[in-house]
Amino acid sequence: MPQREEASLAEQVDEGVMLAEFGARMALKNQIIVGMLTEPDGFDAERMRAAARAALYEEVQQEDESASIAEEERDTAANRAGKALHHHDYRTEDVANLRRREKMHAAVAERLWRHREDPEYLDAFVARAQADAWSEISAVIESKLDAVWPKLVVEDRAGGSTEKRLKELRRQLRREARIARRGW
Repeated sequence: MPQREEASLAEQVDEGVMLAEFGARMALKNQIIVGMLTEPDGFDAERMRAAARAALYEEVQQEDESASIAEEERDTAANRAGKALHHHDYRTEDVANLRRREKMHAAVAERLWRHREDPEYLDAFVARAQADAWSEISAVIESKLDAVWPKLVVEDRAGGSTEKRLKELRRQLRREARIARRGW
């Protein structure tokens, strides 16, 4: 079996940040959807930034907790020689990997913390969450309409080419506009 090249710490941090951002963005998207239904003034820009900072803070806390767990497991594993009995049974040979995991989680938390303080990042983050919310809402509306709206059946009674039918439609619209202007 060929050896797989291990991702660099920077690549792991980038991936960790991407996953944490996704989780925070989904949490913010859900808040936006609930806010639309319950709070008519829920789209104030500063309020949205505060909600984004809070969602990112939740991810920072999770990453800090993961870093602490990796550190505790590393400290325990350092004194345990032998073969692991299950996949959470860390031993001396796992110490370097646990240290790397600890560094990765700490770096992800640090980057997310910096993002929380960056107004441009927060505005872009909020915009993506709002787009996600509107996309989800519109999909539900379209689905509901598809389920209850009668199918539109168009019969071509006019005959002829599309160009000919459009010309006739334009003529009818001009006539209706003239009639409407007379009524004013």
